[in-house]
Amino acid sequence: MTAIQLNAEMLRNMSIIAEDETLLKRVTKYLRKVVSENFLTLLR
Repeated sequence: MTAIQLNAEMLRNMSIIAEDETLLKRVTKYLRKVVSENFLTLLR
C-alpha cells in the first residue's frame, strides 16, 4: 500500500472509532503503547 492509501484507510477507520467511546479508549491505549515502544527503540 502507498502512503496515500494507508492514510485514507486510517482516516476511514478513525471516523468509525471516533463514534464509539469504548473503541476510542482502546485505540488510544494501544497508540500510547506503540508510541512509547517506538520512542524507547529510538533511544537505544
